[in-house]
Amino acid sequence: MKHLHIEHRTLFHYQNDVLLAHHLAHLRPIKTMWQKPMSYQLRVDPLPDVQREDQDVFGNNRCFFSIIQPHRELSVTACSDIQKLPQYSDFNAAETSSWEVVKESLTYSLDLPYQPASEFVWPSPLVPWLPELRDYAKPSFTRGKPLALACLDLKRRIHADFEVDNTPGELHTSLAQVMQRRRGVSQDLAHVMIGCLRAMGLAARFVNGYVLDVIGQQELASDRGSHQTTQAWVSVYCPQAPGLWLDLDPVNDTIADISHVCLAIGRDFSDASPLRSILRGGGVRSLRSEIQVRETQL
Repeated sequence: MKHLHIEHRTLFHYQNDVLLAHHLAHLRPIKTMWQKPMSYQLRVDPLPDVQREDQDVFGNNRCFFSIIQPHRELSVTACSDIQKLPQYSDFNAAETSSWEVVKESLTYSLDLPYQPASEFVWPSPLVPWLPELRDYAKPSFTRGKPLALACLDLKRRIHADFEVDNTPGELHTSLAQVMQRRRGVSQDLAHVMIGCLRAMGLAARFVNGYVLDVIGQQELASDRGSHQTTQAWVSVYCPQAPGLWLDLDPVNDTIADISHVCLAIGRDFSDASPLRSILRGGGVRSLRSEIQVRETQL
């Protein structure tokens, strides 16, 4: 068991007055059997004129807020305390069904019950079907191979073949460009793995959140001045996994478990971004993000 404290601050500077701003935030961690939010606080400055919270179709916590007073700065700070329990400590990848059996279970048939996970087999706005994704995935998915072993191998190969870019860059690089360059931020590598899994007929979700430094340090701080401040990983439908989904982190080449805190899931980053905005005015904007994830004693 781990107790994690998270502070995530985002500061926007605008060239001109923002006259009207609508924001949608996924900053409140979700609750599962293995992830238990203990406390949460969201601070917004200037104070919103309208603010409400609900859940989206994927079960994510989201907060919508609007500011109608002119402003040139916006500060959004989310503080969370999370209790994490190990999810995959007793999981045996070799005992999972073959990937072909799982693929077949996700195929639509009139005489079979509807499988909700099949919604994540199809292409999505940021993860289209590309022939090169299937070509890249095929060496990991040999005939009769247990699903989890095939996915672990794919994760390992992506980690080895793709360079992680931690520098400020484009918010969305196309999947074709990432495949060509073999380089991208964590969301790009997650999109690559999701695209590979879907190309093989499997169900894969995008996960956005925070990661305690897997090297063993007790604090992970991020201040990269870009949109990519949270971390991304992948969740693949696996009937033998606890919770029916196996979370895999290609950036750190690990199973995403007790050191990973899930903020939101979706088809791709467009469903699970931490903060999205529609503005009137403002001109050129700059963004600064600071994230601290540390282990605490409660």
